[in-house]
Amino acid sequence: MENSQDSRLHFLDYWRVIRVRLGLVILVFLLVVIAAGVATYFLPRKYNSFATIEVEPEMTPVRIFESETRPQQVNDPKFTQTQFQIIMRKGVLYPVIDRLDLQRRWGSNSEPLPKEVANRRLLGMLSLQEVRNTNLIQIDVYSTDPQEAALLANTIANVYMEQRIAEQQSLVSKGLDQMLDDVKKQEEAVSQAYMEASRLRTESNIVDPNPDSLDNSGRVEDSSVMSNQEKVNEAKSQVATLQSRVAELDRLKSEDLMRAAGQLNLNDPIIEQKLPVYQSAQADKARMLNSGLGVNHPDVKAAQAQIDTIEGQLRKQIDSIRKGLATQLAIAEDSLKAIESNLTNSQTEQQTKKTASARYQDAKHKYVEERKLLEAAKSRLSSESMERTMPRNAAVVRDLAEPALFPSKPNVSLNMALGVAAGLVLGISLAFFVEYLDTSVKTMDDVEKYVALPVLAVIP
Repeated sequence: MENSQDSRLHFLDYWRVIRVRLGLVILVFLLVVIAAGVATYFLPRKYNSFATIEVEPEMTPVRIFESETRPQQVNDPKFTQTQFQIIMRKGVLYPVIDRLDLQRRWGSNSEPLPKEVANRRLLGMLSLQEVRNTNLIQIDVYSTDPQEAALLANTIANVYMEQRIAEQQSLVSKGLDQMLDDVKKQEEAVSQAYMEASRLRTESNIVDPNPDSLDNSGRVEDSSVMSNQEKVNEAKSQVATLQSRVAELDRLKSEDLMRAAGQLNLNDPIIEQKLPVYQSAQADKARMLNSGLGVNHPDVKAAQAQIDTIEGQLRKQIDSIRKGLATQLAIAEDSLKAIESNLTNSQTEQQTKKTASARYQDAKHKYVEERKLLEAAKSRLSSESMERTMPRNAAVVRDLAEPALFPSKPNVSLNMALGVAAGLVLGISLAFFVEYLDTSVKTMDDVEKYVALPVLAVIP
């Protein structure tokens, strides 16, 4: 309760000070407000003009021998701040100063203004703002001349746009020059691949009806290998047959030879003529012996003599056939060796041709692939060259600055509001300060505080 009472007393003391010094507060308040009004009136009027430019964040150069798929554009959070730094550098502002001849315009009649000084003055007039969630940059220029403010804003925007487009054109030109160099290198690679394939085709005597395509390339086939293989098989069969017949003749004994001669299929006309006579004589001898005649009977002896004569003739002819078969067997074996040698040579030659054909196919495949890469590069170069003739501008002036009709500085309402606030604060502060300096006694409380005695009475 006592604290509430003390607070009320302090508030009453403050209010008393303000009430006592009200004249001083009003005087200071009026002086500050008047000073703010006069200052606002005499401050130079500045007009604001702004131009808006749209900046393309991505200036991707020409892609060389790449896939057509392009990566998605990633927004750089520092892109706008970087462009602010670029616009405020000498690379942009110096051309503006030269184009508008600001050194002479801002200098005196006798001496033009130094370019560095003109650049600092232009920086003081320049303000940049970012339009949120867009690629727009607003260039604000403040000047006492509305025409000059609009001219400066438009010139800065145009110079920046021209430099940005020139930078894009430079990137495109460098990319196209690099692409042209790579196309020339690819043409040399295609030429070398074609020469290599042609050399291998000529050395291997390969007939390729379509040397520029991988279709219908075919395999190298040698019909002589198959023919020699058939001849070898036939010669082996013939040698085996002769060897079998010679072996059969060598196995048969003399007494068995006559009996088996008819079954050997010797295909000899003498044997075919004599063998039936020999068999008939044998039958006659056997018939006579069976009829009771002895071996010394003249008919039996005559039959035996005939048998011996024919048998000698047959044996002699069979020996001749054996020698003939041996000779045929030797000839067949020599022929088989020759044919096998030819087969081996044909197989070796075919393997050599296959190796050469494989090398040619590899060289041809390389040539075709290099040619495809060259065609793709030329197509890409053509499309990029067409895009270069109508490039996407890296910067575009969207809104040109126009001379302002009313000044933007000074702000009368803001200055007067600040003057009113400052007048009240200064007036009240000065009132309390004067009260602090005043040591006179004005109330009974002051008497009791300074004398340390109670007040008994007050004389009106």
